[in-house]
Amino acid sequence: MLSTNDWIVDIGALDHMTGSLHGLSNYKRCDKIVTVTMADGTISYAKGERSVYIDGLHLKSILYVPKLKCNRLSISKITEMNYKVTFFPNSLCFSRPNFGKDDQQC
Repeated sequence: MLSTNDWIVDIGALDHMTGSLHGLSNYKRCDKIVTVTMADGTISYAKGERSVYIDGLHLKSILYVPKLKCNRLSISKITEMNYKVTFFPNSLCFSRPNFGKDDQQC
């Protein structure tokens, strides 16, 4: 089973995605067809979306894609939330410029 604590940081992902409903809240079915291109080039479909808190970050609209074998964290979605992402050799840090120290997640 996938853990909501294990996320792959994906620079190319347009959306946050998960293949598991574990640990997520506020589930709602997709009102429209949302296609997702898998790593092998096949097309899959999002069945719904949810939200989750990951280390203090409230992530909304995480697509539930049952065929996905891992959780994907979209860097572009994080930066749309006005977070700065700093990459280090073995980690990364999310911070909000011009906000307090509590708004930094490393």
